[in-house]
Amino acid sequence: MAFNVRFYNFQKETNSTAVPEPLAPETTRATYACEALDPMSLAAPVIKVLIPMSANIDFNYMYVAAFNRYYWITDWEYRDRCWYVSGSVDALATYRNQIGDMSAYILRSAYEYDGAIQDNFYPVKAQWSVSQTAAGSPWEYGSRESGCYSVGIISAGGVTNFWLMSRATLEEMMAYILSDDYAAEVLTTLGITAYPEAKAIIDPLQYIASVTWLPVALGDTLLTNIKIGYVVKALNVRYANPSVPQSYTLTFSRPQHPETGNRGAYMNINPYTRLSLFVPPFGVMELDTTAAQAAASITAVIKIDMCLGNGALEISAGNHLLSRVCGRVGMPVQLSQVIAPGYGILSAASAAAGIAGDIISGNYGGAASALASGVGNAITGQIPSANTVGSVGSIDALTGTPKLQAIFGIPAADDLAHRGRPLCAVRTIKNVPGYLLCADVDVHIAGATGFEMDMIKAAMESGFYYA
Repeated sequence: MAFNVRFYNFQKETNSTAVPEPLAPETTRATYACEALDPMSLAAPVIKVLIPMSANIDFNYMYVAAFNRYYWITDWEYRDRCWYVSGSVDALATYRNQIGDMSAYILRSAYEYDGAIQDNFYPVKAQWSVSQTAAGSPWEYGSRESGCYSVGIISAGGVTNFWLMSRATLEEMMAYILSDDYAAEVLTTLGITAYPEAKAIIDPLQYIASVTWLPVALGDTLLTNIKIGYVVKALNVRYANPSVPQSYTLTFSRPQHPETGNRGAYMNINPYTRLSLFVPPFGVMELDTTAAQAAASITAVIKIDMCLGNGALEISAGNHLLSRVCGRVGMPVQLSQVIAPGYGILSAASAAAGIAGDIISGNYGGAASALASGVGNAITGQIPSANTVGSVGSIDALTGTPKLQAIFGIPAADDLAHRGRPLCAVRTIKNVPGYLLCADVDVHIAGATGFEMDMIKAAMESGFYYA
């Protein structure tokens, strides 16, 4: 059986569907008359080429129209004054069109890929870069007049109300309640003005439940009458509602991994990206990069209890809550006063009541003796003590600029043309040229042998090039 075979010097990957026509120029091909041997394999034929020994055999590829197949040339042999060529079927090229019409689940592709799918093929190098974005601190500190003070004052009925005031107003209040004028007004209210020595046992700090310095602006105030024990004092204050926290919002632009534009959004998640947020006084918090990878910004909302200075920080990326932490924002302030021990307003009032009874009954001597033993002894006969409200705090935790820090791991260089990137979708093969890696391929090609279909399936599932 005689037939013509076209020979080529053709360069391509062995796992490619590329064919020489019409790519090969005339100088790289030749057509020779050939004869089939008996017997002969269709998958690995040995063909007698009817050319002289001096003919050009510088070819590595051939097309046998009689078999409708492309072959890789595996060997040339000259014997019995004839050339014999051995070939191995190239199933990918032979059934190129049928493969192109197939649909398959494509794991990796050089032509199309999904940047949201993490590509674990390339390791992260021991090379890191750092990017930070900052936001203005909401805290006011650094000077004597910074921030404001929340003062808990025990009012009528034993209920504590909290009032916000400036340092100047706090000093005005303290100067007043520790003054002779305040003591005199208390004595007047109790009806014991005849005994001014009793002011030494007056303890106005027992009506101050707490004093907290807050590192926030005071805002608008109103001149308000505040009852401190038995006395009313007008002060410029603002009421602190315990059920309504004051909120501050910080927005941080989210740094993008330098490879995001090239490789995809998955570069913004672990292990390629680590995110941490520093917000004083809550400290440093590690953030979930998976939940934050699609967000352009990170939002930190601080809510402060303006009564006692407790705070909560909520960190979110879009609708995703990344973290919530609680901490102390305000700083307790210590107030002190020296008083006569063992006596307070009530004990003074009791003593005064007894003295008044003696006077009413005409027992002036008894009244003088009671004053000496009841008030005089308390003042002069015992060691005074210090009454303290609150404790000493520190602003160290408030210092620093709020920052969002991203640490980027640099992945090894990729090879898109030969390795592709994750696609993980069903596609028609001819619509995604170049390198492809498929999964669970079903090959059904009319005219192809089982051996050839197995070759095609193995190539598609191990990686091949559609050209």
